[in-house]
Amino acid sequence: MEKRRPMLVLVFSLMAFAVLTVLPASAAVSVSGYVKLDIQYSDKILGGGAPSPSPAATPLDTNKEADNSQTLLDARQSRVRVNFDDTVGGIKLSGRIETDFFTGDGNALVSNSRHLRLRLAYAQGMTPGGFTMRAGQTRTLLSEYGDNLVGGVGAPEIINENAHFTQLQARQPAIHIAWTQKAAGGDFTIGGGVEKNSVDVKDRTGLSAAVDERQGSGQELPLFGGGVRYRSPLFSVFARGAISRPQVVFEGTGDDEDKTVWLGAVSVEVKPTTMLKFVGQYWFSDGLNRINGTFDDAALVGTSLEGVEAQAFLVGGQLRATKDLRFNAAYERMEADNDPKIFDLSATSADKETIQTFWVNFIYRFWTRWDTGLEYQWAKVESFGASEGTLNLVNFRLRFYF
Repeated sequence: MEKRRPMLVLVFSLMAFAVLTVLPASAAVSVSGYVKLDIQYSDKILGGGAPSPSPAATPLDTNKEADNSQTLLDARQSRVRVNFDDTVGGIKLSGRIETDFFTGDGNALVSNSRHLRLRLAYAQGMTPGGFTMRAGQTRTLLSEYGDNLVGGVGAPEIINENAHFTQLQARQPAIHIAWTQKAAGGDFTIGGGVEKNSVDVKDRTGLSAAVDERQGSGQELPLFGGGVRYRSPLFSVFARGAISRPQVVFEGTGDDEDKTVWLGAVSVEVKPTTMLKFVGQYWFSDGLNRINGTFDDAALVGTSLEGVEAQAFLVGGQLRATKDLRFNAAYERMEADNDPKIFDLSATSADKETIQTFWVNFIYRFWTRWDTGLEYQWAKVESFGASEGTLNLVNFRLRFYF
């Protein structure tokens, strides 16, 4: 690792120099981010994704090899971001490049590190009339997270980030446009955009020809989405939806198959006092795996493409005991439709039908630029058959902001 540090410093220096050379002299450039240490104990071996696994990774009780406890330490979710802000002709210009080291390739078992991953890379402009355009790799327009151009409603605060598994969280190339105006003591935003369309097709029957993986993201049509949000000091609501028509190509024959898939969601947030906040979310999905990443978005049955239908909900809350101490809790559940053309519905089936989790944590800022937190999480998966599995996790974090 010591040999890599000079190279990382050089990479960040070159990035910052490149940004500075193309920006006007009046532009404000800042570098921010955090160093994050995760420590996680689990009573099952979860495999890929650690130390930030989704409850969907909970193994069934029939998986005896996974029935062992483990403790993991990791710092790959440390992040670095470069922001710029400027105003030209009354137009507010801004942009962000954000990276971390949480990639799925490389070797984190031997070196305890992986290469940089591009999380976000976008630029935007906002007019005095409230119109905003954002382009680049950005959060999907359907997400409840605050770095969505329209959203930012209903996201719980969690230490194990992927434990919020009913999230709509894809980050992908897109162009988004939104318009915001003051209304009824708050603000009203409406927006839309086009995003990269990807598919993740699984052959659940073993009867069909293989699918050409190159078609997974090289789609004829992008994903089209839109949303509307109202936000006030007392409550906020965010409704949105998307539609696309993914296509797959069979290897060897060159034949293709496509199917229209769609997604809709609504999130709410209520703040009865400055100390208390409640959040909720419901969504339904027929496909769109890049948005709903828990279930495969489609299944190949023979030569027919069938969309996997699923729905999910979240309810949770936060108590801010002091300005530096807050407590969070939530319950989440996701369920796939029992389509016999896609899933095995026999008593011996291992295809997962429902996933649920409950977690509770506290987060405390104990020093300037430092915070820590401790979280307990319980998860359960159930198959269409008679098998199930449960999981207990304890997550600890220590984070320094810069």
